[in-house]
Amino acid sequence: AAPSAPAVRVSRASSEGGPRASAQDLQAELELLRGQMAPLRDTVRSLMDENARLAADAREARRAAAAAEQARVDAASFQREFSAKFAGLRRVMAAFRRLYGQAAWDPVAEAYDAER
Repeated sequence: AAPSAPAVRVSRASSEGGPRASAQDLQAELELLRGQMAPLRDTVRSLMDENARLAADAREARRAAAAAEQARVDAASFQREFSAKFAGLRRVMAAFRRLYGQAAWDPVAEAYDAER
């Protein structure tokens, strides 16, 4: 907000070495400045509140990202474990076929397929 004409006159006269402002004029200018500061204080408070909200949102986003990363790590671990177990099962099946022949394996495979 632009200062009123008297406040500008007092400030200009004082800064140019002109006549000194009276105490009443200075008090009026001070009251004008206080009035201009109130909206600025409200704006600063509003910005500080918004900053606090944004900081809380950022903390929540970091927590969510950490949880997502942990889920990714857990899924990768499960995948490795499953692959290792499945590879072991394939080795057991191959050994069974080598030991007992394909004819012995067919009923096992049929039972497995039937359960699916």
